[in-house]
Amino acid sequence: MENRITRFLFPILLGLAAFMLLRSVFAPKEGEVRRQEESGEVSLEIDPSKAPAVVNPASWERFPSSFPETVPPDLVGRPGMLVQFDSLGGGVRSVRLTDFYEHPGTEPGEDLPTRELYEAVRAEEEGLYSFVIEDFKGSYLVKNPKRPGSRWGVPLQELHWRRVGDLEGRGARFRLELDNGLVFERDFAHDPESRELRLTLRILNRSKALAGEVFSYKLRGAATMATDPPGASFVNPPQAFAAWTERGELEISHVPGDKKPNPPDLPDLMRVNLGGQSFAYAGSTNRFFTCILFPADPGTRRAVRAVEAFKLPFRKTIHAEAYQNIAPLLLIEQEIPDPESDGRPGRSELSFRIYIGPKDRDLFDAVEDYRPFLAAADLDYQISCFCAPGASSIGKVLLSILKFFHGLFGNWGLSIIVLTILVRAALSPLNYRQMKAMGLYQKRMAKFKPQLDALKKKYEKDPKRLNQELMKFNKEHKLFPPLMGCLPMFLTMPVFFGLFTMLRASFELRHEPFLGWIEDLSQPDRLFHIGDSGFFLIPEYFNLLPVLMMIFWVLNSFGQKLPDDPQQRQTQQMMRFMPLIFGIMLYNYASGLALYMVVSSVWSLCEQKLLKKRLGLGTGGMTPTF
Repeated sequence: MENRITRFLFPILLGLAAFMLLRSVFAPKEGEVRRQEESGEVSLEIDPSKAPAVVNPASWERFPSSFPETVPPDLVGRPGMLVQFDSLGGGVRSVRLTDFYEHPGTEPGEDLPTRELYEAVRAEEEGLYSFVIEDFKGSYLVKNPKRPGSRWGVPLQELHWRRVGDLEGRGARFRLELDNGLVFERDFAHDPESRELRLTLRILNRSKALAGEVFSYKLRGAATMATDPPGASFVNPPQAFAAWTERGELEISHVPGDKKPNPPDLPDLMRVNLGGQSFAYAGSTNRFFTCILFPADPGTRRAVRAVEAFKLPFRKTIHAEAYQNIAPLLLIEQEIPDPESDGRPGRSELSFRIYIGPKDRDLFDAVEDYRPFLAAADLDYQISCFCAPGASSIGKVLLSILKFFHGLFGNWGLSIIVLTILVRAALSPLNYRQMKAMGLYQKRMAKFKPQLDALKKKYEKDPKRLNQELMKFNKEHKLFPPLMGCLPMFLTMPVFFGLFTMLRASFELRHEPFLGWIEDLSQPDRLFHIGDSGFFLIPEYFNLLPVLMMIFWVLNSFGQKLPDDPQQRQTQQMMRFMPLIFGIMLYNYASGLALYMVVSSVWSLCEQKLLKKRLGLGTGGMTPTF
């Protein structure tokens, strides 16, 4: 028994000894970087006797400790924001917009609960706050305020900054003072009726020994752009982007959050080096809202040397999957100033403007400083699930047309119906010519039917020879189907793909109702709740519009007799399955697109019956169109 225990314990003890030996060999040495979990933050081993310490360390404090119970009456329904700051890193924990709401149908009022406001920026993980600076090189690691004798320094982003002012109620000032003569300050100023924060990064220096050094750090953008309620399919993931000008032309690079872990080196994800280029802006975006940082002056523009991105949160939360969101990191170089000759500290400032609000193309176009943001808004139109060429341009044109109709009718759903009718009416002459040509072709086929039947009977045991003879017979008697048979469908496809691209990302349709139960044209119509069965083929909600679309398509397809020509018959049989395939694919898509499909299907069904009656046709017909 003793031998068995010894044989069992000996490998375990040997493994532990090897682990301790390897740990001591490969442990970080003096001045060696040690990376923290996923974030790219670093710590260094320091000499406690030489490292600076924080003067008057702050404790954890949140400003305000909570949002007010109700929205201030003077801000209800007006452009503006409520900002919650945090002492950790002197950052922003949450931003709620005062004129947008979490759920459709919310009516602004003086007693509107604050929790109903749309939270554009939120902290998915404790301490992962927005607009903090990261000392990624460990240039100014300080003694741990809680353990002054520790050999491991604490970076600026892990320290609690002291709030020293509220900027007359229009923001907050955070300060971190070190005993080596350096003082770091961060000012957040905002107008309650503006969509902007103003961030000033200030370095004050009393030490001649540090003057002239360059402090390299990273400024984190919006850590998490809030995600929309789950349900709609084919929605673009959150993205981070950076824009710059080169030879007078604006260029933009972007990368999505794809629920995959960050690469070992963040530059592998996105790295925009701004050597000879001029920095324009960087930010992150979700489906309808965006947060964009851009320089307030030329000096700040020159200080931005590169832009990276990293995905977060690092683990699944109640709001998001792990690595679903993505944030930009601005690599900044700020020179430490010389002290003044009269003993006053030297001062160095960089200033950023931060836009937090909707991806409203009209707003971007109307404000000169925001006009470059149109390139960021276009990113959603550049990604198409079906890779349809021109979908981006068509989507923007269709959005302009819908805006025109919305100005006339005041209802986006009615605007979609009018657009559908105009598109289908414009194609009616083509459908008429196509159906007429198809009728003439069918009459000629009926005339030669006895000869075709004889060929089929003669070569029924030799399919290859039968096809050769049928092709030869058709060529001799010019029995070819009209070439324009599928043309109406191909002409309406760009409209379908344009709407597909536009409706999934257009802020204008967010929370816009149509009628009855359809409260949001950017979401599925959700007539009633079925329940979460856990089985992927059983949806959680019953969406009526996709079902109606499938019904009308089936009536359209099966209302046509199959032609005698084998090739056409096979094509027609395949087309009969299209309603089911598209209905399943688009079941959870935006109700605005489903509305377009239903109206288009009803038009096709009525048009087919009218044209058949006018032309005296009883078989064949039109190819179903979108």
